[in-house]
Amino acid sequence: MNRQIDNFRTLIVLSLAALAVAVYVSYRAEPPPAELQDLYGWVGYGAVIPGLVDERLWYLWLALTCMGLLGSFFFIASARYLLIIPMFLAPLRAGLGGIWVSSPLEDAFWSFNYIFSTFVIGMAFFHEPIVVRFRKVATRSRLADDL
Repeated sequence: MNRQIDNFRTLIVLSLAALAVAVYVSYRAEPPPAELQDLYGWVGYGAVIPGLVDERLWYLWLALTCMGLLGSFFFIASARYLLIIPMFLAPLRAGLGGIWVSSPLEDAFWSFNYIFSTFVIGMAFFHEPIVVRFRKVATRSRLADDL
């Protein structure tokens, strides 16, 4: 198999792994120390959208990101576009969701996920061998539908 395709798939796996660890650390982390618990009380302060809506937007972001990354691993053409939606949804959530407080460990894994996902999106749209692979798979599926 082509080394560039292997590198692309490796980036997808790294992105999914960082995403899984970030979600795990965010939800399963030990409670913050007593001196930091006041800071965690600020989560969502100044939010324009209600917490429930923000939480649902986050689940939508998570679902689209996972589907986009998994679909891109198998070179499903529409998966590339599924990755674009969360990319634009994240700043919207950040701007309307209020102050967010998290631990450095959480932020590290979220950052790794964003870095790897950005490279995946860049390669999926602008790196010619990967773009050609997406087109080949789409053409093959159209041919199979026609038969």
